[in-house]
Amino acid sequence: MTQFKTYTEVTAQKAKAKERAVKERARAAGQKVRVADDKVRLKEWEILTMNVDNYPETKRSTLKKM
Repeated sequence: MTQFKTYTEVTAQKAKAKERAVKERARAAGQKVRVADDKVRLKEWEILTMNVDNYPETKRSTLKKM
């Protein structure tokens, strides 16, 4: 009976450890998505605020469309 109790305790600890690992991976993935979103917003802001007058006409029209 003692061995069974020890086994169930160890099994429960392993399950908790796996759950923590899954949560940590999910949190890390969420941070990566946030960083990627921030990079996209920064690039959009750079495009919106750039001075296109210094570019050749072909690039200027493309940048204005963006």
